[in-house]
Amino acid sequence: MFHEGRLYISTGKKSRKVNNIRGDSHVAFAVEDSTRLKAIVGKGTAKILPSHGPQNEIMKKLVIHLVGSLEHPYAKLMMGENRVIIEIVPTAMKKWESPPT
Repeated sequence: MFHEGRLYISTGKKSRKVNNIRGDSHVAFAVEDSTRLKAIVGKGTAKILPSHGPQNEIMKKLVIHLVGSLEHPYAKLMMGENRVIIEIVPTAMKKWESPPT
């Protein structure tokens, strides 16, 4: 989810993404639409935020963006203590579109 110029991703506390960011906060990313015909690719600096506590409002917005409601069964899993938010501040982005077939 893009919000106020930043990209937010939910993932597990012990995921490979989290371990990689702890080692090096410089990241590359690609965000595709559901058809895989358009994407935003870029690079930036990432940090890990807890999914509860002060960042909870960000997680609520992310959950609603992804599953539509805080009442959705997956919402509680996403907001659990074993989840974190990755916040990426992009330093470069580029739009990509597949040519029509």
